[in-house]
Amino acid sequence: MRVGIVGPSDREEMIRLAIRVEERGAEGVILDSRKNPDIRIGPDGESACGVDLSEFSSFYVADLGLPSPVARRGDGEIDREASAAALYASRRQLAAWNALLSRLETRCAVVNPFRTHELHSLKPWETAVYNRMGLPVPVTIATRTPAHCSRRTGRNRGNGYTRGWWEAATTPRHIFPPRSSRGRGSGCGRAPS
Repeated sequence: MRVGIVGPSDREEMIRLAIRVEERGAEGVILDSRKNPDIRIGPDGESACGVDLSEFSSFYVADLGLPSPVARRGDGEIDREASAAALYASRRQLAAWNALLSRLETRCAVVNPFRTHELHSLKPWETAVYNRMGLPVPVTIATRTPAHCSRRTGRNRGNGYTRGWWEAATTPRHIFPPRSSRGRGSGCGRAPS
């Protein structure tokens, strides 16, 4: 089994993940997204970063390596014309990754597919800032210890869901968030520990 890991090949997180995948009997292949991904989609299959993807069973997307949409002149000021071209190139690469990941999802597991990125926009630091400012924040949490969810108190009590990457890559399923606090609490109670 081959597992694609999309992200910079020299990032420690990617290297460790590839090692963990290999410890579980699969081959972890890092697709370095910082270089030109040269994404190709055709009737016979797909390729990215010079690698044929036809034998892959799952993918983990950490970083699409999109180029900066801003170009600066030698004096540090933004070059508007060059930035317009850079923005076009960045959007084009994002569209190529989105098309590839969408196609891959039809035949294998993709962890962190592009459509979930908008759901991950509230990072812990931002959530803390919003809480300090008194702004409303979704009452969901992520944890490595699911039993911890059911012990939460206050406005975050009983919220959260966790699932290991390896489980997600080997047993694909869709997860729909509960619509009520009762549903969130019962979901946490059933979470694996």
